Amino acid sequence: MKPNYFLKLKFTLILLLLICKAFAQPPVKIEHYSTEDGLSHDIITCMFKDSQGYMWFGTWNGINRFDGHNFTAFTSSPDKVSQIKNVRIEQIFEDQANHLWVKSYDGEVYRFDKGTERFTSLTTILKLQQKIIFDRILLVVDDKIWVSTIDKGILVVDDVKSAHSSYQIFANVIDTKTKLSSDKIKFIFRENKLSYWVGSSNGLLQLFSKGGAKYNAKVRNTGGQAGEEFSAVAANQGELYFGTSSGDLVVLDKRSGSHHRINVSKGRINKMLLSKKTGDVHVTTTLGELISFDPRHGSMNSYSYDKKAGLFSIFEDTRGDLWIEPQQKGVVRFDIQNKTFSTFLQRNDTFNSAIPNNHFRVFEDKNGTVWSILRDGGFGYYDQRTNNFNYFYNEPGTAQRRISNITFVSLYDPAGIIWLHTDQRGLEKVIFHPNDFKQRLVVDPGLFKSQNEVRGLLSDSHNRLWVGAKSGLLYIYENGLPAKITFENGSKDRLGLVYTIKQARNGVIWMGTKENGVFKAEPLNAAHTNYRLTHYANEQNNPNSISSYQVYSIAEDNQGKIWIGTFDYGLNMIDPQKGNRVFKRFYDRSNGYPTLFNKIRHLTFDARGRLWIGSTDGLVIGTPAGTTNMEFKTYSKQSDDLHSLGNNDIQFILRDHLNRMWLATSGGGLNLAIESAGSQSIKFNIYSAKNGLGNNYILSCIEDNQHRIWIATKSTLTRFDPTKGKFDNFNSYDGVPTDGFSEASCQLTRDGKLVFGTIKGILSFDPTQIKYHAIYANLAFTGLQVNNEDVTIGDEESLLQKNINYTKELKLKYNENTISVDYTVLDYRSVDRQSYMYRMKGLDTTWHDNKNQRRATYTNLPPGEYLLEVKSPDLDNYTTIPAKELKITILPPPWKTWWAYLIYFLLFCIAIEVTRRIVITMLRLRQGIAIEQKMTALKMAFFTNVSHELRTPLTLIVNPIEELLQQEKLTDQGKEYATIVSRNATRMVRFVNQLLDLRKAQSGQSKLNLSKIELKNFIKEVAENFQEAARTN
Repeated sequence: MKPNYFLKLKFTLILLLLICKAFAQPPVKIEHYSTEDGLSHDIITCMFKDSQGYMWFGTWNGINRFDGHNFTAFTSSPDKVSQIKNVRIEQIFEDQANHLWVKSYDGEVYRFDKGTERFTSLTTILKLQQKIIFDRILLVVDDKIWVSTIDKGILVVDDVKSAHSSYQIFANVIDTKTKLSSDKIKFIFRENKLSYWVGSSNGLLQLFSKGGAKYNAKVRNTGGQAGEEFSAVAANQGELYFGTSSGDLVVLDKRSGSHHRINVSKGRINKMLLSKKTGDVHVTTTLGELISFDPRHGSMNSYSYDKKAGLFSIFEDTRGDLWIEPQQKGVVRFDIQNKTFSTFLQRNDTFNSAIPNNHFRVFEDKNGTVWSILRDGGFGYYDQRTNNFNYFYNEPGTAQRRISNITFVSLYDPAGIIWLHTDQRGLEKVIFHPNDFKQRLVVDPGLFKSQNEVRGLLSDSHNRLWVGAKSGLLYIYENGLPAKITFENGSKDRLGLVYTIKQARNGVIWMGTKENGVFKAEPLNAAHTNYRLTHYANEQNNPNSISSYQVYSIAEDNQGKIWIGTFDYGLNMIDPQKGNRVFKRFYDRSNGYPTLFNKIRHLTFDARGRLWIGSTDGLVIGTPAGTTNMEFKTYSKQSDDLHSLGNNDIQFILRDHLNRMWLATSGGGLNLAIESAGSQSIKFNIYSAKNGLGNNYILSCIEDNQHRIWIATKSTLTRFDPTKGKFDNFNSYDGVPTDGFSEASCQLTRDGKLVFGTIKGILSFDPTQIKYHAIYANLAFTGLQVNNEDVTIGDEESLLQKNINYTKELKLKYNENTISVDYTVLDYRSVDRQSYMYRMKGLDTTWHDNKNQRRATYTNLPPGEYLLEVKSPDLDNYTTIPAKELKITILPPPWKTWWAYLIYFLLFCIAIEVTRRIVITMLRLRQGIAIEQKMTALKMAFFTNVSHELRTPLTLIVNPIEELLQQEKLTDQGKEYATIVSRNATRMVRFVNQLLDLRKAQSGQSKLNLSKIELKNFIKEVAENFQEAARTN
């Protein structure tokens, strides 16, 4: 008995050790970026997160901006005009004017305008006449930038917002107002806007201003030796503390300006730090001392680390402990309570070879974990529980190693991200997850995949977890440890591939296997720690045996009968209360069962006692008909019916607390069965990726005690709130393993936790603890396309004079009316979780739900003024809704502009005037014609009347004369006179007749009669009329 006991104890301890080892590392997701992902160079020298939320990386080939999806490089190239002459970047700072200040390898400082995306050298900005080599950027504060030089002291640039900034140079020159005692600067400290302190290799100086932009330099005599170096500074509300090379601590009163010296060491003071916890001033020296000075009592305590090795920079964590940079390797921790030193070292990948430069750094994350880049190699975190400094997925020679532990540059983002650059080149993004999802390997380490692939899962009435692995082994856990369960007549390791486990109401455990039928485990004691196994297998010549070896699901009805679904030969039922081994088979028409639905995946009973059968070909609902028979009705996907099944392959069926039935399908999303009162058919409401589901391929689902449904899909673990219709998707960025979930493998434990079987062990979590961690983040515009062409910043003719994110208004021509704007939330925790909505004010009346797509597109926008609004309406992830807007103006075509309309109006007025004048003229002409016609008519009437009046007398004259000439004898002269009278009277008669004929012609009653005349006689007659007159004259 004792050997067995010690053997079990040893196994338990080994298992616990393996579990602790497996979960020693914090849960993270590590992503690697290289030049293939858009970095301009794989050596990164500095990192910076700007005020908007962009990440900036200085490299050996310019600076790179990262928005979480894409890198944009800003560097010098042969085909572009750029002021930057050396693209190897060493420092990045940001000022209040939205500019970046970068120092390059050649000793020049450049201002980078994030809007115009252009570099301008500090030499050009200040119009410096002499060449100045800058050493480093010291401070960017109060609209000023302080820069140290190699040999010319400090340069201060005033008003960095202005295009024409002024400057001052403080150097070791004759001018007393700007004279420094040494050009070798050790530190610069801002006391306030009007006072700065400079420590140099030859004394202490104060740069002060009386309110203007200019500062004066004043050497402070502190009573020290000539040539004394001031190397460190610290300050509290009332005093300044300066450390010197002589080991003195100079205490200066801010109000009175008085000072006094305290000798704290025989060595040189290296660094100082004011404690936020105690108010003490901590000092490190070249003699390996840590000295704590209490300003309130004037007391001092000295702690010796190593007299042969100095101590340097100090970091204080939230517990008050100090982390100190040693002169040798590693990192030193000083326990503030116990007053003890601890040195932590790590093996690194250089095999103790020299590491260029010193990249020591300490920082603390939001969870209180201290991280450090160790001196001379190593990177990890401090585990307070074990007092160890752990490797971080970087222990050389181990299978868990994912990154190098030779870290050169790091940046901690309080959102829960660490950015690293190691000797493996490129960039590492480490995303920390809340330790909410806990993955446990069944066998660690497993030699084969099947050892950890979990299929069968059960949380029994004693809150024990039964786990069936594809390796063919059964594992039972109680409180996270292997349970002491025995099987009287068999071994749990010889059951086969357990695919499904069901506990009946009487406590009996039923286990279905992939290739070995069904096992029944009957408890033999009240504690259910001892079981008797009964095996039910398919017997070829026995119709009362189970129909198949492949058992995928087991369910129990209200009468205690056990229903078994097989994957090839349909449905089986056994009544354990009868105490026999008789199975009733349902797999062909003889029992009324539809033969096309024999491949059964899952069984569940509804509130009405009906059996819901999920198969690869659809849904079968069995209604009890008597004691042993059932009537079956089938449902499958219909291509022309949107309320049919989403997919015929049903993986799992869930009955929730409201007795609603939910079907998890392969590719058809989550289907809710809707059965109206009095209806004989069922319709299905389908929830898919369009509604927010992480993936349409669902493997299982289960309801928690808060009535939310947790859905295991092919790519996500999704939480669904049916009352709100809201989906929350969790993936590897949240700590959900990427290995994938198993089919129909999920359980709700007695204490409210959820357990899912996965391809790599089991995943467990408390659903009440799964919450999003909201942060503040900005939404940024990242790209612009017009007429399907990318728009970049160019010359004056370019559509963009500034980066689209810094552009307030966009003006486009009438034919530039197809617009696409790219955007993203500057959140680096997860790249696809954000959902977006957008609208174009002036065109849209509602918001467009764009899901996780990061582009808004509008085509053929009519001329007008619009406002594009984009937001990510997710208050679970963000403290405020990230939103941004852009004013867009589509200019009208030339023929639709205001001046065109003005011309149109003037032309219209001219046309109106011309028309008016034409009409008036025509009216006048018409009126004149009418009057003329009337006058003519009157004249004709008059002449006609006169003609009639003249014709009669003339006729009376002509006829007598004719008679007189013919019958009377006249003298020749009288005859001649009478002839003349006759001829002229006849002529007048003819004229009168012509007037009458003209009247007839005007009235349309005359006819034209042609006649021939003798022209000679006509002329003679005309001449004779004037002979008498001619003779007289």
